[in-house]
Amino acid sequence: MSPEQIVGSSCPESDVFALGIMLTELLTGSQAISGESTLEKIAATASGGIRSPRELRKSAPRELDALARVSIKLETEDRLESVEAFVKNLEAYLSGHPLSVYQYSLKEKIFRWSSKRPGLVVTLAALILVLGATFGIYGQFVQSEQARESAETEADKAKLNEARLKGAVQKTRELELAIKRGAPRIKVLEGVDDALRLGADSYGVVLSLAKICGSANLRERELELIKNAADNFSPAYEALFLWHQRLISDTRGGAFAPTEPLYELNRRAKERGVENEFTIAIEALEYFRKKEPERALKALESLERYSTSFSWGYSFRATMKSQCGDEKGALEDFEIALKSNPRNAIAHMNLGSLKHLMNDHSGALKCYTAAIRFDPYLAVAYSNRGIVKDALNDPEGAREDFDKAIVLSPKRSQLFNHRGASKLSHGDEKGALADYNQAVFLDSRNDRAYYNRGSLFQRRRELKKALSDYNQGIDINKESAALFNQRGIVKQLLKDYRGALKDLTKAIELDPKVELAYYNRGVVKAALKDEEGALFDYGVSLEQNPKDSGAYRNRALIFYGRGEWQRALKEISRGLKAAPNNAELFRFRAQLRNNRGEYGEAIVDFNRALEIKPDYAAIYCDRGTIYLNQGKLKDSLNDYNRAIGLDDTFVLAFFNRANLFVKLGRDDLALKDLNRTIELDPKNSEAYYNRGRNKERGRRIDEALEDYAKALEFNPNYTLALYNVGLILSDRGQLEAGVRKLERAIQIDPKMAKGYSGRAYIRVKQKRWQEAINDYTIAIDLNSNDADAYFGRSIAHSNLNNREAVLKDLEKAVEINPRLPQAQYNLAVLKANWKQHKEAARIFETYLSLHPNAVDGPKIRSYIQSYLGRPSKY
Repeated sequence: MSPEQIVGSSCPESDVFALGIMLTELLTGSQAISGESTLEKIAATASGGIRSPRELRKSAPRELDALARVSIKLETEDRLESVEAFVKNLEAYLSGHPLSVYQYSLKEKIFRWSSKRPGLVVTLAALILVLGATFGIYGQFVQSEQARESAETEADKAKLNEARLKGAVQKTRELELAIKRGAPRIKVLEGVDDALRLGADSYGVVLSLAKICGSANLRERELELIKNAADNFSPAYEALFLWHQRLISDTRGGAFAPTEPLYELNRRAKERGVENEFTIAIEALEYFRKKEPERALKALESLERYSTSFSWGYSFRATMKSQCGDEKGALEDFEIALKSNPRNAIAHMNLGSLKHLMNDHSGALKCYTAAIRFDPYLAVAYSNRGIVKDALNDPEGAREDFDKAIVLSPKRSQLFNHRGASKLSHGDEKGALADYNQAVFLDSRNDRAYYNRGSLFQRRRELKKALSDYNQGIDINKESAALFNQRGIVKQLLKDYRGALKDLTKAIELDPKVELAYYNRGVVKAALKDEEGALFDYGVSLEQNPKDSGAYRNRALIFYGRGEWQRALKEISRGLKAAPNNAELFRFRAQLRNNRGEYGEAIVDFNRALEIKPDYAAIYCDRGTIYLNQGKLKDSLNDYNRAIGLDDTFVLAFFNRANLFVKLGRDDLALKDLNRTIELDPKNSEAYYNRGRNKERGRRIDEALEDYAKALEFNPNYTLALYNVGLILSDRGQLEAGVRKLERAIQIDPKMAKGYSGRAYIRVKQKRWQEAINDYTIAIDLNSNDADAYFGRSIAHSNLNNREAVLKDLEKAVEINPRLPQAQYNLAVLKANWKQHKEAARIFETYLSLHPNAVDGPKIRSYIQSYLGRPSKY
């Protein structure tokens, strides 16, 4: 596949390219295109990395090497014109005739001539020997005569050289005009060769012709001429500089890669007192390498003193100004750079980067496109354009550009980083991870690749993997505030608060403006109970970003936790003053007011939040809960429905709506919502507990036990689940097993009143009356409004004949809960036994109101008639 076929086009010269590859491999027995994988071979072809026969095998014939070389040129214009021409040259070689593609030296011409006339050669050789002996003395005369003639012609040669140089300069100027008029590259190449024949001894001509080849995108010829100038002219600072930068552009996608030889060249120049625009640029490069953009910029300040047309220098200075925050100055310098050389691909690319930073995405897109037009092999320009296309919501275009960049430079780690970030932004986590893995594989010292992969693991909650990547990144770059910040966040999530505090503090030391570092450290300090330190860090975070709703919210939480309601409210008000359209702050204030029972005010704040963000599902869910607390069940249902309509994966909305359906007596609908909750959140212990309660009410006891077991699997300290399991076991006759469950609940929560009353209930079944009384008493001490506990204790007292205690407990039970039928019945019986018949009759009547279909109803009604003198109302 030829270079042009890689990018989707084809022409007759593509066949010539294929013949050149075949000839090379036939002559050498080796592959002409280097690379282990297909992708590497494509990249080598696209960048001209194809080896000729004599590069692979020194014994290959020079003439055929020349034929192969001219057939595998990168540009179609530079190749042999047709397959027919290739065949003619090959036939000429086989028949012993000269090849049109090969320039024969004098020695080779003599050899070819003599090989066809062996007899004549022998005769001439003998004649030369005779003449050598005869005319030895004459040779001395000839030498002296030549010396005289040489002196006479020296002046003529000087005049000739001057004329040739003028002709070369004139040809160079004509070529510059021809390029501006759009001359074909083949014509430009012919003109370059003509000018070079006249001015090959002139450094200025050679370098000018190199620049002309660069403008015409004749890359191989440009590099050849620059190398020629750098090798053959000792003071050629400009040639060395351009050679160095051109190699960087080819191999590193335009990135700066200053080298020691370049700095050594500069040091020698300074020793000789040489200073020009090139030595200034090299000095600035050295500062750039040391990450000192301000000093690099200062070094470039005197650029105008030497040149106003040094395109690369002004482009470099523009980049430095951009890094130092001088966007206006950077734009001015880019304008100078591109005016001097409108085809400067690197300048177009760097200007695109600046416009991207200025959020001028359309302008950046144009710049990157221009860079690619003038240098279609500039991999990083494709990658940067991909980033901009992502920002302009063109994911397909972005993907094409990222892929093209990687084809051109398949071993450049950062390109995989960029493509991975793009894939991640479109939800392709698997593809992003593959690219980040490749970035790390290609460059194990790429700290940014570890940062990106760590961020992906963090997003997937694979925190240990994220921590490992951040550790690797920090080992490589101990000055990265972003890496310390992210590692601090992961440690915080892993509850290593001390480690998190250390990392976040380091991030702030390295860069006090690193995004969210103060906020994150505030969260950690709050977890460590350092409330004052947390308040300070939240304050600094708010100075950096006055609209940070999280910082206002967290400060308010601290004040609220201290019981400083007014300060909490004031903090939220400050936040709303800074960000009056922040729905989150209105939502939080509503939550605070809800916690204080200020339901009306909370509703007002939730309504305001919904005006700002009408599609905010969480606010509907919150407001639905307030309506539920107020008993406004219809309004609550509407809000939960709306929340689920906006987000059908909203776990809390399904869970809360299930609780509402229970209150509405719709256990069937509650069960559906609890099933959906568990489907979305399979480890939700509360959902399993509530579903167990639902099934228990439906007398599906075995299924209820399974759900309680699941709740305990995900939360072994779930005391209510232990309580319910204990009671079920006791009802099934497994009394000791039930006691153990309740004792476990009490051990977890010694203040759990239901735990003691549940154990007392089992003790009653075991007829361990005093132990039951003791447990009921503790339950009542913990919760004096538990009517069931009083009623249960009355039974235990009754079995111990504690009649006064029985009476007192029953009266308290019906006082707390008049609708407890069994307590009413037992109290009425007790009063009747004590001959308090009228009072007993009135209590019996209350009992019938609660239990009108009681089995002994007729007998009770007769009793009421006897002692109240009237029939029962029920």
